[in-house]
Amino acid sequence: MVVFKIADGKEAGHGYVIDVNLLPSLLDALPMAISLQRPDYSIVFANRTFGEHFGDTAGKHCYELIHGLHAPCPSCPAFSATGPQTPPIPQQWERHHSNGGIYEVYAYPFTDIDGSPLVLEVAIGITALKKAEWGLRVYDRDLEAKNRELEVLRKQMAVVTLDLDDMVLKRTAEVEKLLRQKDEFITQLGHDLKTPLTPLVALLPRIMKDESDPKLKELLGITVDRVNHMKELVTKTLKLARINSLYIELDLMDMNVREEVETILGNSEFALKKKNITVDNRIPADLIFRGDRMFVNEIFDNILSNAIKHIPECGGGITIDAGLEWGTLTVTVQDTGSGMTDEQLGQIFDEFYKGNSSRHDLASFGLGLTIVRRIVERHGGKIWASSPGLGKGSTIHFTLKTPREIG
Repeated sequence: MVVFKIADGKEAGHGYVIDVNLLPSLLDALPMAISLQRPDYSIVFANRTFGEHFGDTAGKHCYELIHGLHAPCPSCPAFSATGPQTPPIPQQWERHHSNGGIYEVYAYPFTDIDGSPLVLEVAIGITALKKAEWGLRVYDRDLEAKNRELEVLRKQMAVVTLDLDDMVLKRTAEVEKLLRQKDEFITQLGHDLKTPLTPLVALLPRIMKDESDPKLKELLGITVDRVNHMKELVTKTLKLARINSLYIELDLMDMNVREEVETILGNSEFALKKKNITVDNRIPADLIFRGDRMFVNEIFDNILSNAIKHIPECGGGITIDAGLEWGTLTVTVQDTGSGMTDEQLGQIFDEFYKGNSSRHDLASFGLGLTIVRRIVERHGGKIWASSPGLGKGSTIHFTLKTPREIG
């Protein structure tokens, strides 16, 4: 048995022993087809993978196994490697076998111990790789075709988009025209309604004062109430229409929250004392927000009036607070009034909505909190309500922008 000793560098005279008889077994374990050929195309050695792919090599030549021929190929890439060039040059090519397989083949020339030329041929199966390449080429062609179709569709969509843009511009102009007409109609209607109401509001109380007939005086009192009710309804409707207008411009300025609330509380002093309502203003003195003073006063005035209306005649309390959270100013107005159900909470800001307790209250138009919601939204804020339930009070929450947010 022939052995080789390969020093491991650890201790002189010691090393690994490799039995050359194991070499065929090692080659059989490799996944590529390996063969050793002479110039007459006879096969000196072939590993197991070669036999599995091309068949038994016993007594057969390369051209018989690989190509099914009875004579050598007109040109053999493998043995061109053993030509007159010095040194011989290894060769590489792609082989298509009759078994349907595709192989990447490498030929390495060398000389046997007797001086005769030999070629070591290694064939690596690349069928799956080639199929993948073909699939990619087909995919690329399909993708190019789809891209061409998409380009056609893009051009068509560009034309359609231009048509749609033109239609949108026309419809927008029409809608804006209708909105202007609506605003003009509401303004004119409000003027036409207020004009005859103004003398009635002024004269009827005088007539009632001078009237001596109790029955007629009672009827005049009812009439005065109804006229005032109509005037207030027209006023609030006009306010809502103005806030809804697309063309309204806000006169924004920095304001102190506490000071604005104190002003509104001063204007409501009589109504608060009449119902024996205490107000706890907890707003910090240094909070600043940005808004239109006239509209912001409308916010606080309507929310406060709503709270007063729903507090019992025996008295109650209102707590007003505000604070900054994540750069947003949140204001809360909490009352000890009649409270609300979940259904009422979901509709309280709708136009002309009245809760069950005030549905027949002629002093309530169902517009106050709607106006508040529109103003808050026009200022870029949000508004919502909460309540533990009927008889447990309610809280209105809304947000306003600070100068830092707007800047």
